[in-house]
Amino acid sequence: DPPAVFEWWWATDRLRWELTEADAGTLLRFTTWMGPDGQGAANAAAGYHMCLANLGTLLDTGTAPPLVDADVAPVEQRYVALVDSGQSGMP
Repeated sequence: DPPAVFEWWWATDRLRWELTEADAGTLLRFTTWMGPDGQGAANAAAGYHMCLANLGTLLDTGTAPPLVDADVAPVEQRYVALVDSGQSGMP
């Protein structure tokens, strides 16, 4: 069996990618644990959100636009509101 978990530290953040079998193919689960200060959590979440959405587009269509000019501000605002509300999950 090929490896199903890829995990590493990026500065003070831990990132984990897990692949599991699903009915329609493969499920990718991404988990991150922010460093002790949690500063920039909404910005980091928005960045991951955009990257994973772009990955979905690439897998679905075979092409995806470059992220260099992506505007994460609207997604970041939704994460700020989510954190401020005390809820969890994706906006």
